[in-house]
Amino acid sequence: MTSVSTWRSCAPIVFVLVLATAAQASLFGGAGDYNAFILNDLSASGGDTEGRLAVGHNTTMSGYSVGSRLSNSYGTLDSLVVGNNLNAIGGWQVFNGNAVYGNTLISAPSIVSPNAIRKDTPLNFDSIAVSMRTLSTQLASLPDNGTSNYQWTTLTIIGTDPTLNVITIDPDDWADAYDRQITAPAGSTMIVNIPGTSNSMRGGLALNGVDRGHVLYNFYESASITSSSIAVMGSILAPYASATISGGAFEGNAILLNATQTNGGEFHDYPFVGVPEPATIGMLLIGAIAFWRRTRSRA
Repeated sequence: MTSVSTWRSCAPIVFVLVLATAAQASLFGGAGDYNAFILNDLSASGGDTEGRLAVGHNTTMSGYSVGSRLSNSYGTLDSLVVGNNLNAIGGWQVFNGNAVYGNTLISAPSIVSPNAIRKDTPLNFDSIAVSMRTLSTQLASLPDNGTSNYQWTTLTIIGTDPTLNVITIDPDDWADAYDRQITAPAGSTMIVNIPGTSNSMRGGLALNGVDRGHVLYNFYESASITSSSIAVMGSILAPYASATISGGAFEGNAILLNATQTNGGEFHDYPFVGVPEPATIGMLLIGAIAFWRRTRSRA
């Protein structure tokens, strides 16, 4: 696996392209079309993915479902895309779209015509992994303008900017908290950067003002994430992490290296829509280009 430090040295011009695209589409590019985008493997016992699901390598799921909150595409949309082997133990259902696998269909999910199951490779998972790792690293480099306070097992995170709020959180505070209170103006974007190679979360999380479509938790260093019976309201970007979701739900886009769902852990379909306004994007582009030029001049 490529190290985080290697990705930190990538030319910021890549992030420029990502942000420029984000002005008209998801900040996550093509990965943003999926409720959960797993770059490598997914294993699940119970639970579901309410929206679309993409898995780069192998997936084995029992007592599961995909796409229950989607509108019926009548065969025009792929609800489930698996890059290698698909094992749908028990024949659970893929709703409202097609199921696609790249190599071997070990056990097929149930599906309703005209939606169908086919062998195909519609996604370039390697390319998307590169862009998500670059995005995660560059978001972690944005300057903080929010505040946080941890007291009596409550972590309070506050942003006041009407457009873009960025805060870096002590990973121990994030893990130890039983209650997380996140406050920011309605319609603003909140980026919560969480460092550390091993992260966990439990207890409660509440949003005040800002909604889950505008909140992003960026685990930019994490190799492992453990989530226990918590509704994580907002999207999660953790392209190096193997996540275990035991009960509760990730309520937004989830972009992970590997994922294991147990005890009814679910992915809920609340897409990230928090893109900075054009003026903010312009300032980020100027800063990124200036940094890139300084780096080039020293080479």
